[in-house]
Amino acid sequence: MKNFLPRTIFEEEHDMFRDTCKGFVETEVRPHVDRWHEQGYSDRSMFKAAGDLGLLGITSPEEFGGGGMPDYRFNAILSEELAEADCGSVIVSLQVINDLVIPYLERFANDEQKERFLRPLCAGDKIAAIAMTEPGAGADLAGIRSTAPKDEDGNYVLNGSKTFISNGIQADFTIVVAITDPSKGRAGVSLLIVEEGMEGYTKAAPLKKVGLKAQDTAELSFEDVKVPAENLLGEEGAGFGYLRTNLAQERVSIAVGSIATSRRAFDLVYKHSQERKTFGNRLVDHQ
Repeated sequence: MKNFLPRTIFEEEHDMFRDTCKGFVETEVRPHVDRWHEQGYSDRSMFKAAGDLGLLGITSPEEFGGGGMPDYRFNAILSEELAEADCGSVIVSLQVINDLVIPYLERFANDEQKERFLRPLCAGDKIAAIAMTEPGAGADLAGIRSTAPKDEDGNYVLNGSKTFISNGIQADFTIVVAITDPSKGRAGVSLLIVEEGMEGYTKAAPLKKVGLKAQDTAELSFEDVKVPAENLLGEEGAGFGYLRTNLAQERVSIAVGSIATSRRAFDLVYKHSQERKTFGNRLVDHQ
């Protein structure tokens, strides 16, 4: 990425990390973009390669396989370099893991859950998603209708649906926002980790979209899905507060990815305007 003004926020270790990201983009992303656009999702091997290079779980504790670097600048660098591959879908896919799912696990999961879910996520052995949006509840999280009261055995029985879930089809587990106690309003919202293969959990094939064509975006349905109590993330009823805390990083990551792709578009247009000739002059010279 070319810059007209010097950027002073990065240090030598960030430059080294950027070089790693550049290599990852050139070998694991750029050669496959056209095929991923056709199939509607990126290969699982891409996530594994990212994990092997330390591009997943950058901020996570080293004891659970993370990079141990609680510095958002590394996350931003990865998004910037992924934009150079002309595949915004991959930016979203990896941001979902680094900026959405992993912060919840880092802050609210117990050690057993971190071992089960965070470690394989950092390694790229598993893919994850977070399911908030519903057909009737988007930005208004208070409008969520998915419910998960407990049964006599202590399991949460999840019913409802989620839509526009990034990484939804490929996800090995998904953090699902549901109402575990309808009588408490916002204080009755909890986060449950739903794993692939749980009975009653179904996914609709990747949704067709105008853009982000290689980004796996799904509709999820839950019909009497029994989620064990040990898959409750954090405290019961604390989900709404967790969401308000973590959504800030999600919004920042969206901004970083949007600026990076916009800058890439500018660079491509600028290059084209210098090379393309009409009426005997370069496009850039017509002004």
